[in-house]
Amino acid sequence: MVAIKSKDVESFLAKSSQTIQVALFYGPDSGLSRQRGERWLVLKADPESGRFARFDGDALASDPSAFLDTVYGQSLFEPTIGCSVSVGTRPLQNHAKDLFTHPPTIPVSFLAGELPPSSALRKAFEGERGAAAIPSFALEGRNLVQHIHASARSIGLELENDAALSIAALGMPDSSILATELHKLAAYIHPRTRASVLDVETILIPSTDEHASVDWLDPVFSGEGSHVSTPQFSPTHMPAILRHVYALKRAVDIYASSGDVDLSLSPFQPVFFKRKAQLQRQIKLWKPKQLDLMISRLAELEKRSRLNPTIDEEILLFALSAITRQAATLVKR
Repeated sequence: MVAIKSKDVESFLAKSSQTIQVALFYGPDSGLSRQRGERWLVLKADPESGRFARFDGDALASDPSAFLDTVYGQSLFEPTIGCSVSVGTRPLQNHAKDLFTHPPTIPVSFLAGELPPSSALRKAFEGERGAAAIPSFALEGRNLVQHIHASARSIGLELENDAALSIAALGMPDSSILATELHKLAAYIHPRTRASVLDVETILIPSTDEHASVDWLDPVFSGEGSHVSTPQFSPTHMPAILRHVYALKRAVDIYASSGDVDLSLSPFQPVFFKRKAQLQRQIKLWKPKQLDLMISRLAELEKRSRLNPTIDEEILLFALSAITRQAATLVKR
């Protein structure tokens, strides 16, 4: 098999039980590439029968021994039923060609960002009959709206069509960012499961004031809360904190799986130089479970503030104080 055309990707995934054992998922929408790679592995193997292994491409290029033990069924741990490789800056085409020559015993997905036609890795996959190269380009128009609806339904969220159109108009560059925003929206409207355009405008579309105020959240989450200069209170601050925590959770998840603080893949876009160091500090400081708990607590506080706007500022100060104390504790560990 050579290059899979965009219009044929879904049919390829639907027939993934066939003989293809090695596949490259690439494209400018790295979030969509990752989703498709994970979906392909799940379709190729039963998740309940073992674990999926993840490897950093640059680490693999330096020492492939653990990777080779895994893909040829010699892992010392619980049964491994699939493997994904996050492509970095080191060349991996020779490792891929070794898999073409000696097929692995488990399916292996290579996950990459945008690769030009001249890419040695892409050319290796496109020229191999026993492998596949699957592109993931940014969706547009009707396809994008359909993708937004499908992504929302996958987490139990229904969108009014105007709400989906409003989300599409935000121009999110990556499906991983879209997933983060939809989870944020679902938490905001809970226990409702159907979101309106008003819900989208309230929680997902930041005002100019929110853009200006987001910088003051970085010291809070970096463990430097004693140096925070809180701006004049605004009702938009609580949703801004929720947005920050969701973005941080997604970035921490990427860091936990890859071991690399790659801000280009994080939902913090655009990342200006003055924020870079503090964002990296936050990503390394927090753990996924800590942020999951924080999200549930903040969502509850945000609901209280909506039900009783007169205590908005009191709730905001309580939330900031709790986050500041927890971050300071993490720094001391």
